Order: sequence, then structure tokens, then C-alpha cells
Amino acid sequence: MYGYIYITTNTLNNKIYIGQHISSKFDFNYLGSGSVLKRAIKKHGKSHFSSLLLESCESIEDLNRKESYWISYYNSTDPTVGYNIKYGGNNTPLPERVKAKISKAQRDNPNRSMLGRLHTSAAKLKMSQSASGKAKSPAARKHMSEAKKGKPRMGGDNTGKIWVNNGVKQHLISPQYLESYLNDSYVRGRIPQTLNQKNKIKARYRSSAYIHLNDKCINVPKDRLEEYLDAGWVEGKLPYSTEHCSNISKSKKGARKIILNGKTRYVKFCTS
Repeated sequence: MYGYIYITTNTLNNKIYIGQHISSKFDFNYLGSGSVLKRAIKKHGKSHFSSLLLESCESIEDLNRKESYWISYYNSTDPTVGYNIKYGGNNTPLPERVKAKISKAQRDNPNRSMLGRLHTSAAKLKMSQSASGKAKSPAARKHMSEAKKGKPRMGGDNTGKIWVNNGVKQHLISPQYLESYLNDSYVRGRIPQTLNQKNKIKARYRSSAYIHLNDKCINVPKDRLEEYLDAGWVEGKLPYSTEHCSNISKSKKGARKIILNGKTRYVKFCTS
């Protein structure tokens, strides 16, 4: 025997399930794998279901053919009769009744599928807040790195790109995407800084100080200034002398290039 066709019966309401099982002997404990049947077993309890042998088969083709025959014979796809949702055999199509039920459930429940839909601005904001602060796994970072290979980096060639924002997020986008962002409650331009944000930036600079040692200059918090001064650091920026400025060439954005002890530095001012 290659396999067999069985019938499982619910002893409480006499509903049946027809199925096939590949085995050299009949297994009384195997009740079936149908999704509707499993829900019924979970609801009523396994003790209220029994399985009987209908027919033994010698090949997979025979199993598929006989399964379809017995399902049709008992009409077990009728919800009032049985728990089958297909007509039997491997890769058989779903009945139109089941297709219509699945389609209606997907249309009526917006949380079931996003096919053909767009997230609202409120939903996007909620997802963003939920994801903020979560560290990405090494596998996720590697996947993101692979996806960005060969693509221009942000801050590279931004010619013709436009800043848009929705008051929470801001993006630098290509002109062809502008209309879709404007239709999604975005406006042109970057998020303007509030007075409170500007004051926080100023306070951060007021609470720190520049110190230097040899040819190195760093910015440290003022509450740690004494610690650095005790270690030999000097308060203030690097005092470049006139001889250090003898080899200066102007560069972009008003900064100057200075060669100091064989190292190239860009500075805004050069004092004698």
C-alpha cells in the first residue's frame, strides 16, 4: 500500500473531512491537516473526532483521483456537511465560494493587506516613532549596505534635488517625486529651526571650550576643562605664527590651507 483515503468524523455534529495520507499502514490517530478541520478539533477537542479507512491506493496519482472522488461523493466541501475547502488532489483550485470569502475578507479588513493602498501620514509617523532608537542587527546593516552599493550617496551629486518636509521629517528628493510628496502633506523646504532649538545649539557651544597641545586642537566641555589643563593642555585655539602662514593657499568656502609640521590643515583665521 502506497497510501490511503480516510474519513474523519466529528461525533458531536457528524461533520466529516476526507483526506489522503501517504503511509504503508492505516493510522487511527491521524485525523487530517485541513485548516478548517484543525480549528474544529481545537474547538471541540480531539476526543470527539474519529478516523476510518475508506480506500487504499498504490500511487500518488491514484491517491489524488480517489480523494477527489470521495470528496465529491460525500459533498464534504459544503460547510453544512464537512470541513473540506478543496475538491481533492494535489494543486487543485480553491472553490469559487472560498475565493470569494477570502477576497471579501481582504477588502473589508484594511489591516489584512496593503496591496493597492498607501500608509497615511499619521501611520507613517507612528511607525517612525516606533522604530526610532532601535539598533539594527549586523545582518540588517549588511543588507542595507549591499542595497546601496552602486547608488549615489546622499550629499554627492545633489544637483536639481529639492528639500521637502512634513513638519517631522525632511527629505532631499529628485524633482520627479515632488508631486507625490506634496500630495502626501509635505511642503517644499527644510524644517525651520525653532528659537528653542537655536538656543540649545548656542548653549552647547557656550558650555564648551577649545584647548590645544602641540599641533592638536580639540573642543571639550567646560566642566572637564581643569582636568585637561592639569594634563598640560592650553586653553584656546592653535596660535599659528606668521612663519606657519608662509605657505598658504586659499581653498573653498573661505577656509585656508596651512602646512604645519608636514601636516595640512584648513582654518578660518591665521593670527600672527
